[in-house]
Amino acid sequence: MDKAGLLPCDRSLASTPDHVCASCQFGKAHRRTHTSDTGHIAQHHSAPGDGVSSDGMEAGVPGRVMTTGGSPSTKKVKYCTFWVDHYSQFVYVTLHDSKKAEELLRSKHEFEDFAARHGVSIKHIRANNGIYTAKIIHDSCLKKQQHLTFCAVGAHWQNGIAERFIGTVVQRARTILLHAMTKWPAIIKEDMWPFAIRYAVAFHNASIRRGHTETPYQRFTGQAAPWSIANFRVFGCPSYVLHKRLQDGDHFHKWRSRCWQGVYIGPSACHASNIPLIYNHETTHISPQFHVTYDEGFSSVLTTDPTLSETILAKLYEKATWTHIPFDQDSEHHFKSFWSITSSCHVGSK
Repeated sequence: MDKAGLLPCDRSLASTPDHVCASCQFGKAHRRTHTSDTGHIAQHHSAPGDGVSSDGMEAGVPGRVMTTGGSPSTKKVKYCTFWVDHYSQFVYVTLHDSKKAEELLRSKHEFEDFAARHGVSIKHIRANNGIYTAKIIHDSCLKKQQHLTFCAVGAHWQNGIAERFIGTVVQRARTILLHAMTKWPAIIKEDMWPFAIRYAVAFHNASIRRGHTETPYQRFTGQAAPWSIANFRVFGCPSYVLHKRLQDGDHFHKWRSRCWQGVYIGPSACHASNIPLIYNHETTHISPQFHVTYDEGFSSVLTTDPTLSETILAKLYEKATWTHIPFDQDSEHHFKSFWSITSSCHVGSK
């Protein structure tokens, strides 16, 4: 407009550099478009430990902890910390009850110890700002000669590997947990999300990704994963565990139940590949078991859905036949097919 002579000012001002106007910045500020090519985070990482991304997640619901004995624990976990190796795409997760720097440091040491047991040294860590900038985290990286870099504030794509895998793992965990809650709402609750997260991480690490011939676990550790896909069962399904006395071959009462009902929450990483972890919903204890029968279709447990219950009863009524029995009360009738239908239902649920 100045060059065209539309403004009552010196035309020479049109050729001077533009000045930054604070009022314009306050009124027109917006997010920058990420169009420049700054390179991929993992482009120079060709071996396990060369680069690792980390980020945290807040669950929003207090979750149960894994206990193996004693009184039921009142402790709850609320946060997860994810560690993703750039080369192998191996995922390691830890659970916390707070997001203090001390908890993050413990998570870091736990992941580094796991890597060290397999001859892997962590060299570079990419993280968000916030708690990762704490002095104890910085000092730990200096002590172990690790390069710690951060993404810019509001530029989470610079930590995109961790963001992506957190999204993938949480989506899978949410799906399998909701499925189990739908099938067995009396026992499976949303506070079992830590079990679902661990299950989803183990499933990811044992799966062969497109374009590879080895699992993430094998690419990171150099060893075969302690479980294969064939070892996984439907998360949260009812599981029937033989009583310990029968497992040991001891004498057992003839008329007592020979097993107890538990919940399958995933494979054990500390035992043989066919050993699952079973959650006892009465004692809240988790134990590795071998003598287990799985009900992956949830057919042995009842739903609390009144619509479904009425549908089952209606079908049972339609299949039944009514027979008059010549008792003194002529109006009394009996459900002749009750026992046959009940027996067939039990047979079908095994």
